[in-house]
Amino acid sequence: MQERSLDDFKERCLYFETSSDSRFRTNRLCSLERENGRISLKDDKLILTVDGIRIEKRIETEQEFRSSLRKVFGIV
Repeated sequence: MQERSLDDFKERCLYFETSSDSRFRTNRLCSLERENGRISLKDDKLILTVDGIRIEKRIETEQEFRSSLRKVFGIV
């Protein structure tokens, strides 16, 4: 284990924010940690992980994507 400063991550963060190859620039992703897992919305999937069990629901339309953003994450 080695102690790190925020500057140690600066270059990689810049890549994720600006590179056209970064998955954060080429995909839509919203994720929220929960007490017993995580819920994520990524492009065409709503992914719910609870106590290590992963359930995926396919998102078929843009309307369904926006609805999931609103209902699950409170994003309008």
